[in-house]
Amino acid sequence: TLAVPIALTPGQAATIYVRYLPPNWSGMPISIQTVKSFDWRQRLELIVYFGMLVAIFASIFYTTIPFVFIGRETFYVYAGAQVALFLLYTHLEGITTIYVFPDHPELGHDLAPLFGLLFNTLIMQFARKFFATDERLPRLDVYFRVLVWLLSLSIFLIALSALVPMVPRKAVSAFGLALPILVWINLP
Repeated sequence: TLAVPIALTPGQAATIYVRYLPPNWSGMPISIQTVKSFDWRQRLELIVYFGMLVAIFASIFYTTIPFVFIGRETFYVYAGAQVALFLLYTHLEGITTIYVFPDHPELGHDLAPLFGLLFNTLIMQFARKFFATDERLPRLDVYFRVLVWLLSLSIFLIALSALVPMVPRKAVSAFGLALPILVWINLP
């Protein structure tokens, strides 16, 4: 949500110019609201996001309970994937830009692919452990391991691209995000 206060008296005419240049295609609905209606809408959105947060953390708690009794790290990997998915969703909805990094909106270009790749890496690792592919399907497990390493390398390169401008961030992001598609296309 981009919010800019504009002081107008009731019935006053004004010309407002808006220039919006996103790095890629985007839509931006524009509305003029009173402070009261804007605050009400923001609070309503926060209630929805808080409800999602509670549901995801309840799910994480629920999936880690078996670890306590069974003793398998598989559930921790799954919980990590759920956290990564939640971070991706909240970031795509703009929550991280508004509340966590309001002074650095450029981090949005790095965080979205980073959270997406982290989710893909953890969910693939979960699938490997849950289905015991190293014992049951060793050839497929080698394929999954290579993909997990490539996804991890992509995460590292995206994090590095924030520090070293020479690393092509968009190419690394596209490569990393395309890897899970290769999994589904090439599954035996």
